[in-house]
Amino acid sequence: MRVAQAFAQAFALAFALASLAFTGLWGAPAMAQAAQGVDRSPSARPITTSELTEAAELSGLAISPNGAFAIVRLNRDNISRNATELSWYRISLRDGKAVRIGDAGEPLWGVNGILDTVAPQWSADGRWIYYRSLKQQQVQVWRLKADGSRHEQVTHADADVEAFLPAPNGVLHYAVEGATRAEIQRAEALEDERGVRVDATIIAGFPIVRSFPLNGRMATYRALLSTHRNFGRGPLLGDKPLRALTMKGAGYSVEAAPADIAKRFADWWTQGGFDQFDPESEKLSHAPHSDRLATVERAEDVTGRDVKSRSGRRLVWRQGGEGQAAHVCRSMVCTDADGIIFVGWTADEHGLVFQTTNFGVSGIHVWDTATDTVRTLAESKGVWGSHFSGALGACKMAGAGQPGGQDREQAICLASAADAPPRVVGIDVRTGETRTLFDPNPDLSKDRLGVSEKIKVHDRWGGVTYGYLVLPKAWAALPVGARPRLPLVITSYTCPGFLVGGSGRDVPEHVLAGRGYAALCLDMSASSVRAAPGFDSAVRNSGPEQGLDFFEDAVRVLDLRQIIDAERVAITGFSASASAVTFSLTHSNRFATGVITTQGFLDPISCYLVGAFDGCRSYAKRQGYPLPYDSPTGRYADSSPAWDVAKIRTPLLMQLAEVEFHGMMQLFTAMRDYDRPVEMQVFAGEYHFKRQPRHRLVVYDHNLDWIDFWLKGEEASDTGRAEQYARWRVMRTRECELHAPDWKSDGTSAPQPWYCDEAAPRNNE
Repeated sequence: MRVAQAFAQAFALAFALASLAFTGLWGAPAMAQAAQGVDRSPSARPITTSELTEAAELSGLAISPNGAFAIVRLNRDNISRNATELSWYRISLRDGKAVRIGDAGEPLWGVNGILDTVAPQWSADGRWIYYRSLKQQQVQVWRLKADGSRHEQVTHADADVEAFLPAPNGVLHYAVEGATRAEIQRAEALEDERGVRVDATIIAGFPIVRSFPLNGRMATYRALLSTHRNFGRGPLLGDKPLRALTMKGAGYSVEAAPADIAKRFADWWTQGGFDQFDPESEKLSHAPHSDRLATVERAEDVTGRDVKSRSGRRLVWRQGGEGQAAHVCRSMVCTDADGIIFVGWTADEHGLVFQTTNFGVSGIHVWDTATDTVRTLAESKGVWGSHFSGALGACKMAGAGQPGGQDREQAICLASAADAPPRVVGIDVRTGETRTLFDPNPDLSKDRLGVSEKIKVHDRWGGVTYGYLVLPKAWAALPVGARPRLPLVITSYTCPGFLVGGSGRDVPEHVLAGRGYAALCLDMSASSVRAAPGFDSAVRNSGPEQGLDFFEDAVRVLDLRQIIDAERVAITGFSASASAVTFSLTHSNRFATGVITTQGFLDPISCYLVGAFDGCRSYAKRQGYPLPYDSPTGRYADSSPAWDVAKIRTPLLMQLAEVEFHGMMQLFTAMRDYDRPVEMQVFAGEYHFKRQPRHRLVVYDHNLDWIDFWLKGEEASDTGRAEQYARWRVMRTRECELHAPDWKSDGTSAPQPWYCDEAAPRNNE
C-alpha cells in the first residue's frame, strides 16, 4: 500500500477516535473539544497570521536608580497603518503594574531591515529617561518624565546623534555623525546629477542614489570600510569620524567632549556591530561600593578550562580593578557556555550575576566569589533579551532595601521561548523564583499555541545542531497509537525566542501547528552548530551540504518517531539557509516543496553582482579555481542550482526583497526555461527582512497557501485566489510528468510525489 493511502487511512482512524475530521483546521473543532475535554472558550482558537504579525516585541530594558521601576520599549507592527509603532512602558517591580508613559519615536532601521535596539538611560535622580529618538527626519536625544507627564528634546545637533552618555550634574556627552545633514544631502544631490562611478562602495541590488529608508527619508547607502557597524554600511559620507560633544545643562553650552569620552565613542563606532552604545553595560561591571571589577573578556591565549573554545571568552573578577590578578570562573557553567554576558553584583558585592547561552538554553547564574561556587537561578529553552539585541539584551539587577524601592533583589529580564511570546520577568536572586511582571501579548496564551520540544539533528561529519519542534495541541492530546503522521514544514537559520517564522519571520510555525502540521525550526547558525573535528565551512559546498544534512536528518528522526509523513515535507530558508534550500533542490528528492524568502548565493550571478568587491576573485584564487566563475571547472561547477536545473523536481516559491531578487534571476530563469515549477514574488521597499507589516502578512499567507497546496492538496475557498491555484495546478501536472516512471532524461527516475497518486485527496477535485 502506498504511503499516501496509509496516511489517509491513519488520519481517518485517528480522527474518528478523537471526533475530528482533517479538513481545514482539524475540521470539526467543537466536536474535537467535546471529545477531548478541551477548553471551548474563544481563547483556545488557533493563532492567526494577522495576530502573529501584530504580536508585540520588547527591547530597551533599563532599571531606575532606586530599583523600583523598569522601563521597556514595546514594538508592535500595525497592519492597518502599515507601520511599526514604538512606545515606552514603565513597570513597577514590586507589583508588575505596567503603564504606557510615552511615544518612543519612529523606527530606526538597520541596513537589512532590522529594527534597531535601544539603550535608554535613567537620570541619576530617577526623574527622567533619556533616549535617542527619530522625529521629523532627525535623530536627537530626547527625555521623558518617568511618570509620562513631560516629553522634550534635549539635543539640537546639525547631524544625527549616534550615541550618548549621561553624566552627573546635568552633563550629557553625545556623538554625532561626522558629516552634517546638509553636507550629506548636498553630496547625494551631486551624485544624482553627475552619475556614480561603480566601485567597492556600491551595494549590489540597491538603487544607486536615495536607496534606503534612513531616519525618516530615503538616503543614499554605501559600503563603508571604516566601521563594522550595520554590516559595514551607512549613508553617503558615513565614513567620516564621529564628532564627540558635551552639553552642560539641557539645551545650553556645547563643546568638544573630553578625550577619554571621545575614544569610547570612537571604539564603539568601529567595533560595535549591531548594538547601540550602552554605557550601562560598562558601568555595571564595577561593584558600586568597593574596588571590585568584573568583566567578560577575550581569552584566546588562555589554555585549560579557563575558557570554552566555542566562545573564546571568560568571566573574571579582580580586586582593585584592572591590572590585578584575575579570579576566573572555572565552573562548567562558565567553561561550557557558548556565550556569557555579565549582569551585575548582588547587594553584598560577593555575588556575580551573569547569563549564559549553551546550545539553545539560556541561564541566569550567581557566582559566589567567597566560596568560588556557581548557583543556577533559572534556565530557559529560549532567550534572555530581545532579537538582535546582543549585549543590550542583558538582564539588569534591581536591588532591595533602597528608599522607595522593592522588597527583593531581582534580575530583571526580557524573556521569550519557542512557545512563549516576549515578556518581562523578575528572577529572585536568593530563591530563583521567577515571576512574570509584564506580558504584552496576553491573547497569545499557551492554550492557543502549539506544543514544543527541542530535538537534535546531525550532519555527515558528526556535527550537531538543535531545533524546536512545534506540534498541534489536539494531535498531542491523542493516544500515542492513534496519532496520524503529520506533514512537516521546516523553517530555519536561527530560532531565537518565540517562534514567528524562522529568522525572517516568514513561515509561521504556530499557525502551521494550528492547521495540522508539524513545524520544525532548525538553528543552522554558526553560533549554535557544534561542528565535528575536521569540518571546514570554507571548503566548497560544505556549508549548504551541512544544511541539506540537517534537513534530511530531521526527516529521518521524526519519521522514526512516527510523527511525520516523510513524503510530505517542505523546507524553507532565509539568508544563509536559503542557499541550503536551493542546494537541496539538486541534491535530494526527499522534499515535496521548497520556499526561500531571501536570495541564495550558489549561482555565478552572485559573483557578477558583487564583482566590484573582488571578493569572489580573491576566494577563487585562494581555493585554486580558474576563472570564469561559471566555467565547467569554475567555483560554481558542482554547487550551482541553475547549472544543475535538469535535476530539480521540487516546486520552489521565492518571496524576495526588492534589493535581492536580482541574485535569484539565474535560477528562476533556468527553472522556467526547463519548465520546472517556480514562482517568484518581489516586495518593493524591502531589505532582506520584510519590515512592512502588510508585506509580512502577505508573505505569511502566501507561504501557507503554497504549503497547503503541495503538502495537503488544499486550496483556499477565496475566489480572489482562483488564478493562483490555476497556475499551481499546471505546475502540479508538470511535476507528475517529471516523476513519471519512464522519465529518464538523466538516467534516473525518482519516486512520484504523494499528490500524483490518483487516490490522493484534493479539495478542488
